[in-house]
Amino acid sequence: MPFGYPLLMWCKVDRPVAECQWTWQPFHPLLQQDEYDDDDHDLNEQASSLSGMVVQTFRPSGDASADCSLLLDHVLEGDAGVWYCGAREQDARDFTYGKPTFLHTSSLDKEMASLPISFEENGLKFGDDLNLTCKAPYPVVECRWSHKYQYENLFAFKKQFNADRETNDCSLQIQKVTFSERGLWSCEVKTSKRSSFQTMTTILVNIFPYPKDVEFVLLTGKASKPIGSPISLGCKVNWPVWECRWTLLSLNESKTAKIIKQFHPPDNNSADCSLHLDYILEEQQGHWMCGVRWSNHEAFFKSPRIEVTLYPPESIGFMEEPQDTEAQLGDDVVLRCVTTTPVDECRWLFSPPEQQQQPALRVKQFPPPDPQRRNCSVRFSRLVAQQAGAWACEVAGAPNASVLVSRAARLHVADARGETAVDFVDVTREARARAGQAAMLRCVTSAPVRACAWFAARATRRRLAGPGGA
Repeated sequence: MPFGYPLLMWCKVDRPVAECQWTWQPFHPLLQQDEYDDDDHDLNEQASSLSGMVVQTFRPSGDASADCSLLLDHVLEGDAGVWYCGAREQDARDFTYGKPTFLHTSSLDKEMASLPISFEENGLKFGDDLNLTCKAPYPVVECRWSHKYQYENLFAFKKQFNADRETNDCSLQIQKVTFSERGLWSCEVKTSKRSSFQTMTTILVNIFPYPKDVEFVLLTGKASKPIGSPISLGCKVNWPVWECRWTLLSLNESKTAKIIKQFHPPDNNSADCSLHLDYILEEQQGHWMCGVRWSNHEAFFKSPRIEVTLYPPESIGFMEEPQDTEAQLGDDVVLRCVTTTPVDECRWLFSPPEQQQQPALRVKQFPPPDPQRRNCSVRFSRLVAQQAGAWACEVAGAPNASVLVSRAARLHVADARGETAVDFVDVTREARARAGQAAMLRCVTSAPVRACAWFAARATRRRLAGPGGA
């Protein structure tokens, strides 16, 4: 196998398995190739002996969970050796290994040096015949085709057959293609029965429906929601799609639509481009459109407009709340606080570590500085130890002068050595107990610590003389 070429080492089992494992070992100087696959030898023992190394363990691919093939992106000189494919069923503890695969590597010879792996792109309509061309300029004896969807990691074996000895033709024809045939197809050839497969060409197949055949089978009509509430917009077509895009034309805009979200469907055969937002903002009122396409070279096929109207909410909500944060003295720190609707006032409440059982103190108060009046975040420049503690964001505004308080976020402040400034929040000052009884001594700190230590300071005991002297 020439260096630098991709190589698919095929391994398919006859029943579903839970896990696949490939091991590798260098060629043994005392063993001939035919001694590795002698039927009298225990393959499981061979795979684990001779300093065998586990290269990769992974879940099987394919609908039947039975494909353990391994793709080497670029064959290196050090990949030469004996490879074993193993599989393990759900309830089994050990892997069962198949016959060895022998990988011999070499530099490209003169004939192959002028023949880099080709990459082609093929686009056709649903139901057309697909011709995958693969012709070698030198004699080959066997052909193999593998396929994977564009965003999958591993190729799945599809077909293997003898090559035409006169034409060295390994081409493959598929009649009346469906969307399951779209993606990358890899053609590999063997120059002799003992040689390894080597990739000859890779073809990207895009399959499109005819525009007249595309139909939106699910599409949300008009929607009316309170500002800041969750919203779901349904969009589904009658063909599996490659990419979805949602755009918004605001009510005060006449021409330019803004891209809100662009994504690939959850699986390769999905036709569902529905969108869910945890909250819809005031400026997102307008006309929404769902777009679908079948490759990145074509324009989006757009749905009719979906009119979304918004009305004032019953209460304020948070888009972002402050989160627990660890920082060092002198750092710049931002505690986030963003609302779903405009507010009139931002307030920050603070509890020092030693007073967290008491009501929080209001230490900051300001109007939201952003044009939408939703951002109440606070920035600490050059953090000091006294700012460690619990911080909560309080907002006030319409409707009905509502007040909403966020969760309390703990701000831990460490010194330059990474040690957190710690205060004692709860410490037992005095305890009385009789000898032999249990006693609880409390010690609670304001921040996590690595270790605790207790020290006993013995009290001074004085012996008093009784009546009549000692």
